[in-house]
Amino acid sequence: QTLSIGTAPAVDGIKMAGLFPVAELSFDCGDIPLSIKMIAFSPFIPGRDEDSGTPAAFFRLTISNKGDRPLKVSAMASAVNCIGSWNVARYNEALSEGNLAGIIFRKDRPDPFDPREGTIALAARHTADTDTFICDSSPYVKKCFRDLAADDLIVAGWDQFSQFGSLPAGLGPQRLEGEFGEWIGAIAQRQRDPLLPGTSTQWEFVYAWHMPNHPNGHQYERKYPDAWAVVEDAFARFDELYQSTVSWQNSLVQHAALPDWLADALINNLYPIVSGSWWVRDGRFALLECPTHHPLLGTLDVHYYGSIPLALSFPNLEKSTMRQFAHYQLADGYIPHDLGKNRLDCPSTGTSAGPRWKDLCSKFVLLIYRNVLYWQDEQFLTEMYPTLIRAMEWQASTDQDGDGLPENEGMDSTFDNWIMSGVTPYTGSLYLAALRAAEKCALLMHDPQNARVFHERFVRASHSFDALLWNGTYYRATTDNDCTICQLNGQWYAHMLGLGYLLPPDRVKRAVQAMLDLNAVCSPYGAINSVSARGRATPKDDLNHQAGNILPGETYALAALAIFEGFTDPGLDLARKTYVNIAGQSGCIWNQPDVISADDGKALFGDDYERNMSIWSLLPALAQHDQQIASLWLQLLDQAKSFAMGRGKDELREI
Repeated sequence: QTLSIGTAPAVDGIKMAGLFPVAELSFDCGDIPLSIKMIAFSPFIPGRDEDSGTPAAFFRLTISNKGDRPLKVSAMASAVNCIGSWNVARYNEALSEGNLAGIIFRKDRPDPFDPREGTIALAARHTADTDTFICDSSPYVKKCFRDLAADDLIVAGWDQFSQFGSLPAGLGPQRLEGEFGEWIGAIAQRQRDPLLPGTSTQWEFVYAWHMPNHPNGHQYERKYPDAWAVVEDAFARFDELYQSTVSWQNSLVQHAALPDWLADALINNLYPIVSGSWWVRDGRFALLECPTHHPLLGTLDVHYYGSIPLALSFPNLEKSTMRQFAHYQLADGYIPHDLGKNRLDCPSTGTSAGPRWKDLCSKFVLLIYRNVLYWQDEQFLTEMYPTLIRAMEWQASTDQDGDGLPENEGMDSTFDNWIMSGVTPYTGSLYLAALRAAEKCALLMHDPQNARVFHERFVRASHSFDALLWNGTYYRATTDNDCTICQLNGQWYAHMLGLGYLLPPDRVKRAVQAMLDLNAVCSPYGAINSVSARGRATPKDDLNHQAGNILPGETYALAALAIFEGFTDPGLDLARKTYVNIAGQSGCIWNQPDVISADDGKALFGDDYERNMSIWSLLPALAQHDQQIASLWLQLLDQAKSFAMGRGKDELREI
């Protein structure tokens, strides 16, 4: 650390290079002639769902002697017992089995209803040239935790470690009895012989957890009985899991046709699949919209944007999400907004009071067709088709005046702080794309009657959309003449799915040019969602923070659409400036917001937000113009098809 804790000194500086899920840290030790580097990661391997859900963090520490004389070196790892919501009755237990040594953090008399109950383990691996020491239990806090500060913390065994590279034995598995205290445990490894100049040594640590008390449990419980079992498996496969994780990263990082920043962005935007997901004991899976601010599971209007890499990398998890939405479809055909708040069995119709949302059923249909297209999975289509038909009938019922298009009635779409009324280009273009996708699905299902119905509805709706909304330059917002970056969102998805043009191609291109000329240049941090015909941002107010600011996920969708339409450099520039702001100025690369300020680029709403994974749509867009990227995209689709064929529905819970 760069700040002292207790009597432990600080390093002069720490540099980190992050490429999800791997962090590479280097430590500046000042005058000490050592190079200290650490790799920290958790496995993330496309197609290997179970391994990518391993409940452990892996650490590899490499120490090199850069001086001209031998040096004595040791390394220590420590952790605080945080089992249970109440610290009383926590205790630590030392354990040594085979070539592993470590500490298990437990709690006496665990609360059967507390999801934080379980076990945690911190362990190291014995090596022939290393002595291992365990301090199982030591006080962590000097005085009452309510006034906790860095000076009040005690690093277990630091005084002995700093002098001799070893640790005291600790107090044993003593039960914590007062609210004022915390137990910390530590492991130290000391190289027996001094480290010679120009040589290195390496140590590995694993921190694992096992929390079975959540009402729905965790998928990993089916494989591991406790945290120590996780540790044993982690060390047994440490190298293979690391190499497999890095291997798929390299397929993007080392790709000659991908700009460096884009490869970085594609990889680092994947973190919500881990940090914002829930994979429960019976096999159900869903992503959280944003874990802290809005912990709704599955949130379909956002999943539409963010699930592209999920469908490519973990098709069976994507299937689980879609099956749950199909299961909870309402009797009238409406697809719910989410599966529940921190739960998977209590769906809601939307976040805003009043009318049901006008984008959800269209998005559901587009997701079904996308998945069928990616996976070439006709069985999945057969399973989903009745739900698709009912969803399309509900969507058709939202046409109030016979023009063939849905009418918005307020804050009834993904822009749930933004009042939209009547025919709007956002929900209208989504419906056009959904009609095309539904027609394709009907043809695949040998259902010519519904295919004809969807085709006829598309022709009428497309004509109405063009006649009602085209202002000569772009497709305007209905209630005013503003230019919104979501006006052709359905065309973005249609291009990704090979559905062709929804509207006259020349007008689509002119509208994209207008969005680049107006919305994309108003802020250095991304494309503003809504601007006037003169390029002025829609005024902000306390209710609507969406219209006049930037949603990175929407900006990436516009960037991909621009690339599809041949504006390759402007599209890449737009996506790049948006990502650079998030990664650079905002510094929240693995905790990205949904809304950022158009004025200063700072986060306004959302944590660990799923929508920003829409940046993956740049790949199929670029594939239209670059043969090397086209080959990469085809490889990803072939891989997704292979993954989807791996584990079938029968191995997941029937709901």
